[in-house]
Amino acid sequence: MEHLEERLDAIERALGLDEHPQAKAKDFDVPALRKDLVDRGFQRIFNIPSEKLKRLHELMHKTESRPLGEKLNSIQFCEELINQRAEQLKAFQEMSEVVLNSEAISAVGNHSVALDQMQKEVEEAIAIWKEVSSELDDFRADLTALMTSLHLKVAELERAVAAKEKK
Repeated sequence: MEHLEERLDAIERALGLDEHPQAKAKDFDVPALRKDLVDRGFQRIFNIPSEKLKRLHELMHKTESRPLGEKLNSIQFCEELINQRAEQLKAFQEMSEVVLNSEAISAVGNHSVALDQMQKEVEEAIAIWKEVSSELDDFRADLTALMTSLHLKVAELERAVAAKEKK
């Protein structure tokens, strides 16, 4: 039975389920750990309220022994979860290989010359459009000026006709 518990404890440690970490408080050099955390940009950790740190410390050092059957269930559950994740990773790898190995992806380099040519043609078409648009704007301005001039002449003629009719 003890051998079985040792094997279960080894499996729990491998899966990250170990309730009793092997590290002791004396193993930690607190000033060096603090300096390392600050150097790595984790100074926010020191802003954690002390009540929360005490609660965390209590949880870490809490000695709770679960029944052997519960430990076995946890390991079986994790095994199923790990197998599911492995299957998902395998499926993802297979799907990504299909996408990455497709002819369309490998032919992207072959299309760059055609894309450059199309871009050049589009830029030329834009330049022509700007030129024609500018000419149309000039024509519209000239037409507006001509219409205004004609309107003024017609108004002047109407006034002259009205003056002749009064005589």
